[in-house]
Amino acid sequence: MNHPQAHLFEQFLRERTYLKNVTPGTLIWYRVAFKNYGAAFPDETLPTPVSLQQFVIGLRERHIKPVTCNTYVGAMNAYCRWLHEEGYAGRRAAGDGHGPAHLRGARPSRAGHRR
Repeated sequence: MNHPQAHLFEQFLRERTYLKNVTPGTLIWYRVAFKNYGAAFPDETLPTPVSLQQFVIGLRERHIKPVTCNTYVGAMNAYCRWLHEEGYAGRRAAGDGHGPAHLRGARPSRAGHRR
């Protein structure tokens, strides 16, 4: 992984594995979400609310199902929360200053979605 955040993301995965005891399946989803996010924003040093929203828009424009988008958002939110809790993301990177650079209101809704 050559993304500027790769070392932080690997530390996040180690802590999730050994301190939070997440399942191997969850680790896979974290990796898939980060890989897709990294492909969309290859030079970004830390996620921002705007880039996360653009990430979701890009997924939906590629016709990725809402449930998959929500899984990616959940994985990226976990990573952003960890960045914030560990002090890597300050108030500015944390969006509203009350937490991680999350996507309040940006999750794709199932309303109006046709199967």
